[in-house]
Amino acid sequence: MKRTQQLLFASLLSGFLIFLTGCATVVDGVNEDPIRMDPTERSWGNWLDDQTIETVAEVNINKSSDEFRLNSRIKVISFNGIVLIIGQVPNQSLKDEAARVVTPIQNVRKVYNELTVGQPASVMEHSSDAWLTTKIKTKLIQDEIVSADKVKVNTEKGTVYLMGLATPKEASSAVEAARNTRGVQKVVKVFEYVR
Repeated sequence: MKRTQQLLFASLLSGFLIFLTGCATVVDGVNEDPIRMDPTERSWGNWLDDQTIETVAEVNINKSSDEFRLNSRIKVISFNGIVLIIGQVPNQSLKDEAARVVTPIQNVRKVYNELTVGQPASVMEHSSDAWLTTKIKTKLIQDEIVSADKVKVNTEKGTVYLMGLATPKEASSAVEAARNTRGVQKVVKVFEYVR
């Protein structure tokens, strides 16, 4: 009986490993032709890494100090390992602490700390920011130069943050779309440029 259980376990394990190997090939894009790949495209692996970075960063920031949970509003956005931290904190030391917490996280390549020192955004400011983000994303969907799914748009107290992998022409087009949106006070580019 024990030998049968061992054989069953070994066959299940080998089948699972074959399944994982097949998944890794799809996720890593091994079968894709590198000549045809768009340099502005992220792989599923990159996308998952970014989601993990955002989750780990927000959990670690909130665990590091009660002040983050009680008197701050922090959002962490990651795109291809480039991390943007936005929101409001009550003092400079908390702003610095947020960057210190995020920087050592696995797969983080660079951190842009755009936290501002001041009161957290009000409900009205949140609504206004969400509306600005929606208007800009709508413009990008209609844009013939830049693909809306390759640019992350976040707005915080009227400041629009644009992130993504983009050619200089695509980035310029996205910036113009944001800049020419009524209500936008400032546009901050956090693009990783590709040719």
